[in-house]
Amino acid sequence: QAWNAHMPGKYRDMLFGIAAEEFGHIEMLATMVAQLLEKAPLGITDDAAQSDPAVAAVIGGTGMQQAIVAGAGARPPDSNGNPWQGSYVTASGNLLADFTANANAEMQGRHQVARLYHMTDDHGVRDMLSFLLAR
Repeated sequence: QAWNAHMPGKYRDMLFGIAAEEFGHIEMLATMVAQLLEKAPLGITDDAAQSDPAVAAVIGGTGMQQAIVAGAGARPPDSNGNPWQGSYVTASGNLLADFTANANAEMQGRHQVARLYHMTDDHGVRDMLSFLLAR
């Protein structure tokens, strides 16, 4: 969006700043996922599948690319599993339209972070997610 802002100054600079902040959020989340996966067990017990809905989902066929494509490491897909790319970034050259699209994306992202926050009882994960919710 900043590249497409045709006037120099504070609004273009603000768009560059927003982009840098968003990449920082991606880095935080990817690092969190990588750290959580670092000591993930290689084997799954029946008890784990019964007591953990995430494990049950993986055993049921969800998220296998995490293990196969990324070697159980962090991947950069969007919330629907699509690989990151720029096609869903609105960069129209219309500052108001672009900021409106950004606000919508921010609301969607915040809602998903809130869902993750309520799905975990890990204190470290909750601390990081609460920072993202409060920013």
